[in-house]
Amino acid sequence: MEDSTIASSAYARERRDLVGLINRIRSSGAQLVVDLPRIAVIGKQSAGKSSLIESISAIKVPRDSVSLRFESDSAGRPLANIKETLFGPTLTDPNKVEDTLKRAQLAILNPSIDSGKFVNGTPATGTNAKQLEFSTNIIVVDISGPEVTDLAFVDLPGLISNGSQELIDLVRNLVVKYIKGNCLILVALTVGDDLENQSAAHLAREQDPSGDRTIGVLTKADRLPKGEEETWIRILRNQRVGSVLRHGYYSTKLSNAEELLANPSFAAARQAEEQYFSETKPWSTLEVEHKSRLGTKKLTDALSQLLQQYIREKLPGLVAEVNQSLAEVRNQIRALPAPPSADASFELIQLATRFTTTIERFAAGSAAHKSLVQGATQQYQAFKKEILTTVPYFVPFEKSSKDSRKDSYVEPSFLETEGVTAAATKAAGADARLRMDLDDVKTIIKEAVTRELPFCVPFDAKKSVILLAIQSWKELALECLNEIRPLVVDAVTQTVEDHFGRYSQGPLRGAVLALAIEEVEKLYHDSRESIEWLARLNETPFTQNTHYLSATREKVLAHYLSLRRNWNGESQYGAFMDQALASLAQIGLPASKETLPKLFSDDEYLEELIVMAETRAYFQIAYKRVIDDVPLAIDCDLIRPLGEHMLEALLRGLGVNSEGGAAKASAWLSESPTVTMERKELSRKKESLETARRELRSFGV
Repeated sequence: MEDSTIASSAYARERRDLVGLINRIRSSGAQLVVDLPRIAVIGKQSAGKSSLIESISAIKVPRDSVSLRFESDSAGRPLANIKETLFGPTLTDPNKVEDTLKRAQLAILNPSIDSGKFVNGTPATGTNAKQLEFSTNIIVVDISGPEVTDLAFVDLPGLISNGSQELIDLVRNLVVKYIKGNCLILVALTVGDDLENQSAAHLAREQDPSGDRTIGVLTKADRLPKGEEETWIRILRNQRVGSVLRHGYYSTKLSNAEELLANPSFAAARQAEEQYFSETKPWSTLEVEHKSRLGTKKLTDALSQLLQQYIREKLPGLVAEVNQSLAEVRNQIRALPAPPSADASFELIQLATRFTTTIERFAAGSAAHKSLVQGATQQYQAFKKEILTTVPYFVPFEKSSKDSRKDSYVEPSFLETEGVTAAATKAAGADARLRMDLDDVKTIIKEAVTRELPFCVPFDAKKSVILLAIQSWKELALECLNEIRPLVVDAVTQTVEDHFGRYSQGPLRGAVLALAIEEVEKLYHDSRESIEWLARLNETPFTQNTHYLSATREKVLAHYLSLRRNWNGESQYGAFMDQALASLAQIGLPASKETLPKLFSDDEYLEELIVMAETRAYFQIAYKRVIDDVPLAIDCDLIRPLGEHMLEALLRGLGVNSEGGAAKASAWLSESPTVTMERKELSRKKESLETARRELRSFGV
């Protein structure tokens, strides 16, 4: 009689090659990274799963769960790195398989005991007690030989409904985990139990909604209840609505407890099974096409073909997954810090030097490092706008004036062309501190007079009016500095990350960042002192730009006088303007259209108007000075020197050039245990994936 094991299949040679390929990839450890094709057998407890595996693989397996991969520690916590270990030597005697698997199972279920103590028997305690009922760790069994083909299947724990919820969930989650992905799901369904109440069928449907990966096996066919024949025959025929599977259903009748006492051979057991189906109704009366789904032999033949076909279908995707995983692992290895150098001092100095060079590029605003200088320039422009809003807003009318222009005063157009925009003037006018009319200026002059002769305005009065405008400049300058400070910190932080980010597992990156920020703070302090020095310079009005001061003063004064007389010379006296100017020149009084209003020198507020004009003219000089001086101070003290002392500060702070510098450098560059472990694990994955890729290439895929 033809042997009914998978090895007897007509496709055994090709299947053996395919399954052998998968097993070699698995033995390389690549199964920890990629999803290898496999068969998983699921069902409730006492569904006949173990007997089913025994019959299709021609070995005796324990009636308990079959497992072997270490995925959790003794406390049940997931391991960071999944591992596999051999349990004893390779077995050549089939009669020893069952006993070895039982001992391996005990080792898995007693995690606090060294698993090696179970290889040749139970530990010295002699106990068969189990610390755990179930474990997420499993035993992987690789079977090969002339009568069996290499297999890749998992016999998962039987689903339970009794016990603690934690235990029920543990078993369910374990089953779900293994039937995801590239897995053919062999579902053991007990004949006679309501299919709707069989949790294995529900789980298979959840993970394989289309039924493409699931094969149903109706076990214990000899226990078919009377009156339910049609129900189970419809299931076998794959005609039950909601339970249709692409690969359909099979039915088996395995040896019962009484028959097992006789210890029948596999051939005898299969012959008895065939005889049962050929002689027992309703199975014996089925159509030929459905009779081909009765018995372990038919299931085994179909399963062997499905396994072969499934592996072949998954090979292209497996190749892509291996290549992608290998690329990811290599990238992860490259992202790790370089292994410690034999000359740690030299390496650390090189790192610090390259870091400093990048900082210098930020300070210079070079092509690839523009962000700092560009950001600072934006803050300088914002600072200029803020300074312009401090322009003194002089209204050349007294409070009692009925002139409507008093409340809508507009600066002369020539001042706007010199940088003070209408928007800035409007903002200044809204600030009560900057808005002054003739009565306000008159009061300031009066309060400053001591021993001065008549018509002599005290300098303190002019100074007071000037300082009203520029008193906020220090605050605005410091605000500008404080806006630029985080830009510098960001540039330094990013550069630290770029050059030392690989050392984030140890103290080096943090130490370099702290030293670099400390250097930035020193420069910030210097820059702040410079700004405060500039503020002190402006506490006393001073300029040698007398020509510009005088010219602007005359224009502004003429503007004020013309407004007060409501005089618009050219529009009112255009026909006589040129003649009047020529006549004045002939008598030695040269004048221009802009300065003609100065002839109105009999204005009772002339003294106040002159103070206003002088202050307004001085603002034009002072603001142009400060909008350059402050940015120059920040650039000179904070930005440009960023890299000047950075290298020295780093090497000094890290102790590289001090006594024992070599040892300190080695300590800074030493790998943390976490990185060492990660490098080791990634290297192991890389090696496994490279082995897998070689195996796949040698197979021609």
